[in-house]
Amino acid sequence: MKSHSVSLDPKHPGATSLVSNHSGVQHPNADRLGPKNVVLALTGGITLASMIAINSYLATYSSPLLASWLAHGVGVVTSLILVVGANLWHRTRLGLTMVAGVPFWAYLGGIPGALTVILAAVTVNSPLGLSGTIALIMAGQVLFGLFSDALGWFGLPKRAIKRGDGAVLLLIALGGVLILFGGHGQ
Repeated sequence: MKSHSVSLDPKHPGATSLVSNHSGVQHPNADRLGPKNVVLALTGGITLASMIAINSYLATYSSPLLASWLAHGVGVVTSLILVVGANLWHRTRLGLTMVAGVPFWAYLGGIPGALTVILAAVTVNSPLGLSGTIALIMAGQVLFGLFSDALGWFGLPKRAIKRGDGAVLLLIALGGVLILFGGHGQ
């Protein structure tokens, strides 16, 4: 049976390659900017917002910690069902084993995930509400993403911060301010 691996790291075997545009010039982000990736990213944003809303609602009946624990328990079961289903559907072996050479910290992504659920459950159930929480989460994600790209954290290829990146962060922050203080409900 075949084993699948996906990587955006250009040094990783099987990583995606550069794609040429119509002029024949290779753009370094061409394979990341396709419509499929944009739709997947937007879908990820919608599912993140719905996860935060649902878990925050659960936290009103229990606690943010219990809501996070239950959300991740359901996530584990869902992931296992998807992996088994994909293995049966594609008749391949999707890796469930630890891969040699992967740094230990790469397996710890569930920690910030659990903290996100807990912190969001607290803030959604505050005067910030869902839209204020999402706006601030998005600003934090972009800010952290800029630093991660610039410093090459987590094995990402380094990418210089540009003036336009600062403008994006400023616009997101201004949008958050409008959501929080824009006079809705008056």
